[in-house]
Amino acid sequence: MQKNVGQHVIFDWHFHEKDIHHLINGIWTELMCDACRECGATVLDSNTRAFGDRAGFTFAVILAESHATCHTWPEYGLATFDIYTCGTVNPKAIMKTFKQKLYDEGISLKHYDEQLINRGFVYNEYDVNQHMMDLDL
Repeated sequence: MQKNVGQHVIFDWHFHEKDIHHLINGIWTELMCDACRECGATVLDSNTRAFGDRAGFTFAVILAESHATCHTWPEYGLATFDIYTCGTVNPKAIMKTFKQKLYDEGISLKHYDEQLINRGFVYNEYDVNQHMMDLDL
């Protein structure tokens, strides 16, 4: 029997042209930290790096439960995210809370794609031996 120790949600958001200017707004990191806390994650640190005037930014939020990151391309109205958590913290809940916080700031989405991936599988001894035999070494 197997179980996973974490979940990883990745998502791409395309913004309406009128909202592209928000992509360079430093409030995004703060909103993500707030969303993580509201969903039960422990924020340990965060950092944002801008790439020039209206050239986008990257942020990372380091969690006791793992991380949340964002990379932006204002010229395409695009932001890509990944949130990986372990334990009882739900990354999809963080994503939905963050999305609501953006809406509350007047930032709307034109298109949205997401994928949830179960990560860090743990197998019992029988399963581990079985899977080891299946590996091409």
